[in-house]
Amino acid sequence: MFVFIVPLKSAQVSNSWQQVCQLFERTLRSICQQTNQNFQVICVCHEKPEIDFSHPSVSYLQVDFPIPYWNKKTFVRAENHNQCVDKGRKMWLGLAEAKMFDPSHVMFVDADDCISNRIVDFVNQQDSNCNGWYCDQGYEYEEGKDTIFLRQQNFNLKCGTSYIFRFDLVFPQWVEFEEITRDYQRHQMFGKYLAEKGSPHSYLPFTASVYMTDNQENIRLQKSFFTQKDRPIKEQMKFIVGDFYKKIKSQKLSNNIKQEFGIVPLSDKVLQEVI
Repeated sequence: MFVFIVPLKSAQVSNSWQQVCQLFERTLRSICQQTNQNFQVICVCHEKPEIDFSHPSVSYLQVDFPIPYWNKKTFVRAENHNQCVDKGRKMWLGLAEAKMFDPSHVMFVDADDCISNRIVDFVNQQDSNCNGWYCDQGYEYEEGKDTIFLRQQNFNLKCGTSYIFRFDLVFPQWVEFEEITRDYQRHQMFGKYLAEKGSPHSYLPFTASVYMTDNQENIRLQKSFFTQKDRPIKEQMKFIVGDFYKKIKSQKLSNNIKQEFGIVPLSDKVLQEVI
């Protein structure tokens, strides 16, 4: 059995709960179109999302712990930490819930990303004792565009939806990792932690994840955040150069990519809010 865990932010700290729900629904549809249906999806949330999609393999774990405060209009270190704490707790509770399914492997999926429909089938064909895999390459997609960028290396250092863990390596060791690092969100770093402990991961031999950007719900990925006048000039220039490079290296968003990853446009109303 393979388990996907999707932590979802609260409506109380969302810029638009309608948008969060639509992004999540697209993510959920993307996950559930796996060619091998031997999987479960656990969504960990404060409020159950308002969506039209359902699937027999999807369950919701609603939590009632206090929602850490952060200002939706700004982005400072303390607020980022609070957001990470909330997400990290949900990831941990998702792992605890996943135990009932006795999974061989688990994957954390950010609630606005899309994934390949080949993941479960690939893992099912591998030795169940494999430590896991990570995405060295992956796609980056800006909402509303007709092009997509393929990041050919170190994708796992940029996107959270990039690791497949053997379950007994991540649970309950996740608690020890958090206590040592105080890193409540970056499960990318957990891969490094396991490698240092003698359990390295392998390259995933195909592109398996799409990192969604500029959707107004992930502040760190907004162009407006990196180009703010009060940000260091080096940071602004680095983003501008990188954005230009991605534009000239991007490829057409083909029907094959749309179908494999479940990339569908948001509703006109939500897309207007994004753009």
